[in-house]
Amino acid sequence: MNKWIGSGRLIKDAEIRYFPSTGKPYATFTLAIPDPYARKGEPKADFVDCIVYDKQKVDLIEKHIRKGTKLEIVGWLKSGSYTNREGKRVYYRRIAVAELEFAESRAAEQQADIQAELENLSRESYDFMDIPEGADGELPFA
Repeated sequence: MNKWIGSGRLIKDAEIRYFPSTGKPYATFTLAIPDPYARKGEPKADFVDCIVYDKQKVDLIEKHIRKGTKLEIVGWLKSGSYTNREGKRVYYRRIAVAELEFAESRAAEQQADIQAELENLSRESYDFMDIPEGADGELPFA
C-alpha cells in the first residue's frame, strides 16, 4: 500500500506549469509539516514536496491557495529521477496529491487564537465602575 496523509502550511505560493506534450496543467508546492520530535538545533519542520495533476484541483490552487495556507492532503509517494541541464542525475520524492482540503489560513488561526484568549479572560479581571442609584438620566447612552 502506498498512501500518505499529512497536514502542513505552504512555504510559498504554488507553481502552476503545463506539460509540454499535452498542455495539461499541474501544480507543485512544498508543505512545512511540524516535527514534534525535533531536538534542539534541528529544524522544527519537515518539508514535503507535492504535485497535483487534477485540473480542477490545480484551478482551485491557482485561485485560492497562497503562502501560509494550511492544507490537509492525501496522496501517494512518488519517486523518480531525471538528468538536469548540467548532465547530473537528480533523484526526487514527492507526494502525488489525490485529495486536498483547506484547513485554515494563518490569519484565521491567529484570529482564532486571539478569540480563544479573549474568551479565557474572566469577567473578574475587568474593572467596572459602580453606577450610583438614580444616575440613569445622566448616562449619555441611556
